[in-house]
Amino acid sequence: MTLADSQDLEKLIDIDGNINALLQEGKLILPITTHAKDRKKEREINDFMIAIALYYGKKETITYQKHKGTAIKFKLSKNDLCNTVFFEKYSKKLDGLVVIANSNHRSIITTYFINPILNNERTKSQD
Repeated sequence: MTLADSQDLEKLIDIDGNINALLQEGKLILPITTHAKDRKKEREINDFMIAIALYYGKKETITYQKHKGTAIKFKLSKNDLCNTVFFEKYSKKLDGLVVIANSNHRSIITTYFINPILNNERTKSQD
């Protein structure tokens, strides 16, 4: 996602109260594990994108073996955003974004794209 796209998202999130409730001064209000921070940086995922996935993504309870318990998986597909007034424009760019939170929603464990090759702008430009 380009800087301009990220800035547009930031403006839209100010308008969308549902997403804005998950952020404070542009940062997620939920704690993020060190692992998740590293993955965000590697995968060029920002807090705005995570907030969109947490609100609009499909929610699924999964067994998370590393933490020996359950976690909540929020999977965002382009269809989840195609009927939203604010984020339809970004549905392709956010397609496949997954956020894993612990089961009591107290922290973000990790985040990734399901198909990183399709969502990675650098890979696309090299083809």
